[in-house]
Amino acid sequence: MSKLLYTIMWDREPLTVDAFSEEFDVALHEIDRDFGVVEIDPQAHLYAVMIEEAAVNRLSGKQATEDKGVSGPYDNPVIEPFGPPRLPKKGDDSSLV
Repeated sequence: MSKLLYTIMWDREPLTVDAFSEEFDVALHEIDRDFGVVEIDPQAHLYAVMIEEAAVNRLSGKQATEDKGVSGPYDNPVIEPFGPPRLPKKGDDSSLV
């Protein structure tokens, strides 16, 4: 099953996977543990989390989306190079390639 990216406004203690699971009734196995909970804007207390589609359906069925600052889903495209890496030219001392 695919995972979807959501953001959460959380102005309490730092948001953890366990706190997200408990507060939003999302099972730990439905949260992408490799992605975790990522603080993306410390001043706005904004976090990102990737969760299974089934959990999203339960989450959006609650008033959590409005009352608890949950928004999404957002695109999370795979980032890949456009072509093979370029090696520096002979005599080029720049670190940019």
